[in-house]
Amino acid sequence: MPNITILTDVEDYAPVYNDIPVVVTSLNRLSPSFRYIFDVYITGVVGFKRFKVDPEPSTAQELGVFDVHRVIEAYVESYILTIDPTGFTGAFTPMLGSITEYQIKYGEEYRLTPADPIVEYPDDVIGTLKYAYESSLPFDEWVDFDFADIDLASNGKWLTTNKDLNRIDYDTVGYSGVISSDDTIPEYLEIKTYDSVGTLLGTWRAQNLTPSTYQAKMMLIATGTFNLNQITSGLVSGVQPIIAGTEASYTLQVLDTLFAPVTGLLTFTIEEQCNYPLQRLMFENKYGAFDGFTFNLVSRLTNQIQRKSFKYNPTLVDGGGNLLYNHANRTNVDYLIKSSKELTLNADWITEAENEWLQELVESPEIYLQGITSKGVHQLYAVKGVKTNSYPIKTQKVDGLFNVDVIITLSNENYRQRK
Repeated sequence: MPNITILTDVEDYAPVYNDIPVVVTSLNRLSPSFRYIFDVYITGVVGFKRFKVDPEPSTAQELGVFDVHRVIEAYVESYILTIDPTGFTGAFTPMLGSITEYQIKYGEEYRLTPADPIVEYPDDVIGTLKYAYESSLPFDEWVDFDFADIDLASNGKWLTTNKDLNRIDYDTVGYSGVISSDDTIPEYLEIKTYDSVGTLLGTWRAQNLTPSTYQAKMMLIATGTFNLNQITSGLVSGVQPIIAGTEASYTLQVLDTLFAPVTGLLTFTIEEQCNYPLQRLMFENKYGAFDGFTFNLVSRLTNQIQRKSFKYNPTLVDGGGNLLYNHANRTNVDYLIKSSKELTLNADWITEAENEWLQELVESPEIYLQGITSKGVHQLYAVKGVKTNSYPIKTQKVDGLFNVDVIITLSNENYRQRK
């Protein structure tokens, strides 16, 4: 019979940037020099991480309380295809690294008597496999969070707050995400296109060809107009092109093996460029997937320049005593010139729901600006972040009609010749 009992286990699936606590107790907790041992094993990582924790002092029960998320988050990262997306010819691909599998083994150490040495007793209880994924929820939302609300094996939903207000142009890259405790459930992506009066133009289905693995529990799905036209692998119903240039909108839905929906509809409205070039940002949302938003009004590009200089005193006399003053003498020299591109983006009228959703853009740790290289290749350009320290939550009742504008700084800096 084990000495340790798990009182509150970690969640089977948990957002990795929120707390992931476990509470245990032991029959030996009153022994001299007693400490709990938590050994964390991460799938694919050699060895384990050992943590020795003193009993919780705030209660009289000498419980062991351990938050594993700080350990796990170092092994979880975002996933998005940032380079030429023409190589992504399927509808589904695993979000590699965005979900990790781990296990906790529970033990203890203590002295039999105060004079005895401390002895370790690891692996008294072996925890079940658990999963943590690339997500960070606001505290109030996390407190009431239930993984079943987004699990395709339960209630299921797309990993986004914005399901109905997606605006996109033709030839635009876009991805969305889903997560499932059963990686065999997301079997098909169903695409339906409509004209401007809502008439159905066509229906397509693309099969998920991903082998079964824990990394396939969190999937990246092609949702942009450009990406949909790249789908050739697993296209089991309909022929290309999916987006022919006459569509006004389209919907996406994930189906299981029996063609039953396991998500709601994800709706995109196609808006073509009018007066100004469209600027589209893709950003990591709170669920760990990526959303996109198009800024359709005027944008302005500015080069922000920083200089560092030193005072230079050139030799002003030669060996013959002749003064060498010259208009070309340099007495103040810039030894470092650094510049970065700053882009001001503006969008037309938005709704209250869009305004609330775009808070995730402003707070996002990972943002990309969509573009096409000089060689005609679609590319995502890294953005340092949105330049602001606040974000007003507006409502139509208080603010009436409103739009959104942001200032972004591209991540990569440029340097001139050093002197």
